[in-house]
Amino acid sequence: MRKNLTIFFLPLLAGLLFSCKSLPPSVQTTVPSTKYIDKYGGLWMEMTSGEFNKRGYDCGDVIRLNVAGQSHEMPIVPNFRYVKSGKAALVLSEDAKKPLTTTIYYGDAASRWGIAVKNTASDKSVKWTPHDGITMPLPVVISMKEKGGYADQLLIYDLKRTNNRDDYAELSDEDFANFRVIRTHGMADSVLYRSSSPINPAIGRNTFVDKAAKTAGIKTVVNMADMEAAARKMDGWDKSYCATLPTVFLHMGVDATQPSFGDGVRDGIRFMLSHEPPYLLHCKEGQDRTGFLCAVLELLVGASLQEIADDYLRTFQNFYHVKADSRQAAFVRGDIQENLRTALNLKSLEKADLSKAAETYLLNVGLTQEEIMALRRKLSAE
Repeated sequence: MRKNLTIFFLPLLAGLLFSCKSLPPSVQTTVPSTKYIDKYGGLWMEMTSGEFNKRGYDCGDVIRLNVAGQSHEMPIVPNFRYVKSGKAALVLSEDAKKPLTTTIYYGDAASRWGIAVKNTASDKSVKWTPHDGITMPLPVVISMKEKGGYADQLLIYDLKRTNNRDDYAELSDEDFANFRVIRTHGMADSVLYRSSSPINPAIGRNTFVDKAAKTAGIKTVVNMADMEAAARKMDGWDKSYCATLPTVFLHMGVDATQPSFGDGVRDGIRFMLSHEPPYLLHCKEGQDRTGFLCAVLELLVGASLQEIADDYLRTFQNFYHVKADSRQAAFVRGDIQENLRTALNLKSLEKADLSKAAETYLLNVGLTQEEIMALRRKLSAE
C-alpha cells in the first residue's frame, strides 16, 4: 500500500515543485514620491509596464502586493474596469513605457491603505501628505500568487472602446457622444442630461457633445472632471458652446465614500440650485462619476433600481457594444448597484427606501433639508 501511495504522490510532488520553480521571482519597485499618487488615490510606480512584463508577469495573473506593511491580493489587468467595484487591481498598460499603477476601482488606495491624506485646494488641485510613519520613496514588493488565476474573469470584463466615429456607425451622434436626457421615473422632462466631456478632446467625442448640448438648450454645466484653469487650455475651448455657459469645475475623484467626493457632490448641487435647467452633468467619459451623481438624483425623485442600472448600462452599450442580456451587462449593472449600496451605507438596496436613502446621503455630504427640497422641486416631474 505504501509503495502504491509513493507511486501516486511522486508525480504530484514533482508537478508542484516544477510549478513553484516556474513562477517568476518577486519584483521590487517604489512609489517615488507623493507626486506619483494621482487624484484618484492611485499609486504610480517607478517600474514601467514593459519592465514588469519582462519579469514574467501578465494580465490575468493574480499577485500579492506588499506596501506600507500590508499585503493585498489582486489581479493584473489592462485597466481598472476589469474588476468589480471596490476591488483592487494592478494595471499593466499596453504601452510598455507607462508605469505600473495600482488602486481600487471606484475607490482610493492611498487613503484606504493608510498611505497618504488627500488635500484639495480652493482651485480644486490635489496634493497628498504621507501618513505618520510613511516615508518616500515607498517600497513596493510584488510576488506571484497564481499564474493565470484571473484569466476567465478577464474575458468577462474585456471591454474595448475606440475613439473613431466610423466604428460606431449604428449609433446616433448623441449616443456616440454618450449624450442623453434622463427620463427615469419622477424626473421632469428635459431637465437633466448626462454626457462625456463637451470640452476635452481626449476621447474624440467633445464636438459631438457640444453640438448636442446646444441643440438641447443646455443652460448650466456641472464638470466633475476638470479644474477650470486646465479646462480653459484644452484644444477647442474657445470655440465650444458649453464654454459660454455657467459651469462649476469640481475636479473630483471616483471614490464616493471619500469626504472630498461628497464635497464635490454638495458644491455641484448648490451650483445647480443657483442656476437654471436644463443641466448637463459630465466627467471625462460620462461614466463613473457622472453615473453615480445621476443615480443619486434619479433615486431622490423616485427612480427604481432597475431604471438606474439600465441607464448606467447604456453608457457601456454606447462605448463598448455591451449586449443587454450578456454576462458583461450583469457585471456592469452590479457595479453601479454595489457602488450605491456602499456610498448610501445600506445593507441591501432591495429592502431600502431608496429616495430616503438618497436624501440622507445628500444631508451627510452637507446639503440642508431646504436645499434638498429645492432640488426635488427643480428636478421633479411633480
